[in-house]
Amino acid sequence: DNAELILNRTWRAALSYTGRDGMPLPGDAGNVLRPRTELKLSLRLPPVIEAPPVQDLLAELFLKDPPLGAKVEYRPGYATTGWNAPDLSVGLETSLQNASAKYFGKPALAMGEGGSIPFMGMLGDKFPQAQFVVTGVLAALLETANSGQGQVIDAAMVDGAAQLMWMFYGFQSFGMWDETQRESNMLDGGAHVGHL
Repeated sequence: DNAELILNRTWRAALSYTGRDGMPLPGDAGNVLRPRTELKLSLRLPPVIEAPPVQDLLAELFLKDPPLGAKVEYRPGYATTGWNAPDLSVGLETSLQNASAKYFGKPALAMGEGGSIPFMGMLGDKFPQAQFVVTGVLAALLETANSGQGQVIDAAMVDGAAQLMWMFYGFQSFGMWDETQRESNMLDGGAHVGHL
């Protein structure tokens, strides 16, 4: 069911481990106790759930009553609350529908994505009245999934690059981007997320 798949990817919590240490490969594993195991976990929350309180709750759960007297350490990383896009304004919805009908002969389709991307949350916090519309190859992917027919996507790289520049000029106009200062801007190393 496509609706269930979308809910699983965007609105349902998911806990996964993204790294491990102290565990042998399955072919080398035996029925023995290990001296140490370390896991790096990733918890995706629905976009409307505040992350810091959940991080505190996880610490409580992980540290409470460890089995067999094990020593458990919890070192939280950064916690970022997701972003839930506001409803489209009537004017934008009308414009999108008119453009889609004129150029594609079909109503515009929308699918909310990116709720757990920190950048969208930062944009939403900084520009709460802004309406974000991201277009891409979704229509071709949906058509391929529905009909089984391959699709040709005619995308001009120059047009795409120009389309992306609005964001940087907007940041610059709000004092959020200084092209003379490398690695001090939100997207070139100055963000609180993304450092290795």
